[in-house]
Amino acid sequence: MSNNPAGDWFEHPGEDVVFVGGALRIEFRAWRAVRLNEGDAIWYKGTQAHRWSYPSDQPTRLVLVTAQHGRDH
Repeated sequence: MSNNPAGDWFEHPGEDVVFVGGALRIEFRAWRAVRLNEGDAIWYKGTQAHRWSYPSDQPTRLVLVTAQHGRDH
């Protein structure tokens, strides 16, 4: 099993929904790491510091939806 580097922490306005085909590990600075597998999904606020890594040598496909709502949108 590989664990490709996660890189820097990332924060942004809005919310993320991630749908996974393959394997993806998401670390949250103030929480715990979550491993997602084929068919899994997760929702989190983008303001939570997070970073991704790929825990498998197999290809990972994902759909990332980032949304921000407010009076100006």
